[in-house]
Amino acid sequence: MLGVATAALVMGACRRDGERGGGAPAGGPAEPAQVVVFPEELRADDPALNNFMLETLETCVAGDYEGLRLRWSVAQEPVTREQFDYGWHAVQQIRVLALERLRDQADGAVGYAFAVEVRLDPERLPPEALAVRHVVLMAVQERGAWRLARAPKAVRRWIMARAGLVEAGDPAAESDAEPETRP
Repeated sequence: MLGVATAALVMGACRRDGERGGGAPAGGPAEPAQVVVFPEELRADDPALNNFMLETLETCVAGDYEGLRLRWSVAQEPVTREQFDYGWHAVQQIRVLALERLRDQADGAVGYAFAVEVRLDPERLPPEALAVRHVVLMAVQERGAWRLARAPKAVRRWIMARAGLVEAGDPAAESDAEPETRP
């Protein structure tokens, strides 16, 4: 499911057919439901980050695991193919709930943390699986390029509170476990 949530990095709306944004002409066919919802007020000021997020979403929605691996930090192992394949096909909607710039590090590194809500088609999941997931990841700079990374405990806690998913001291935000990857 972490791979599915990775798709939530997009900075605009994208339909399953790969077209971006835009609406149908007046009197034309109805617009398909948005797969990704990313409110304007949450978008980053960095166009390179926005492009990275859009390309990552398109990669995940297309089911391109190898493309996702290329976007992952070299400092971490990416999600497994099994984790990615488990849920990417069931995505109905991905809603970005928070995107916050992290403090610049002493070495000048820049990063962002983000929380997303992923809604999955329950008919495409095992009966015991959750159809709504909340996932926290990071976008980090490596050698001048944006990459995905898992968020450490403190960052997960902080961005979940910023997204309104938990209160700052809520024990639900205290888990040291990695973001949920299976039901």
